[in-house]
Amino acid sequence: MERVLDNLRATIISPEFLIISIVLGAYFLYPQLMGAVGEKIKLENELWKYLFSLPFIFTAISIRQSNKIRAPLENSSNKALYEWEFYNRIIDRVYIGIIYSILSSVCVVSVLIFQGEINNKIVGSIFIAGTCVSGIVALTMFFTPQKLRELLEKYTQ
Repeated sequence: MERVLDNLRATIISPEFLIISIVLGAYFLYPQLMGAVGEKIKLENELWKYLFSLPFIFTAISIRQSNKIRAPLENSSNKALYEWEFYNRIIDRVYIGIIYSILSSVCVVSVLIFQGEINNKIVGSIFIAGTCVSGIVALTMFFTPQKLRELLEKYTQ
């Protein structure tokens, strides 16, 4: 039960959730801005086809980097990390990040598929949120192995 609560806390108290909250707030406070982004997406289809691939690129980077989080030291043992009592928290957060990234990609694809049937504000909001969330996950997954290597080398000597 404690692990479930910890994962719920990690899901809600995260930069990804903050981005979703900001975009949701912008949807209600600045609907014309979100509508303008959605309108641009619908009008200039060729440019946006390439921009819609960003969440997928970020998701691929996140999945690739997740292996480096599990084994940050390449030339020596990661045993100290594996035996650490909170190692499962790191792995849970990796899975949470990957789920956020995959859901972002699915949302962006659904906008691409159904953009003609959806309100401009919703199209713009989902595109911005999906791209930003998957980008934040990719950045987090990129910097985490570096920090883990630093800590392992510092404390396992």
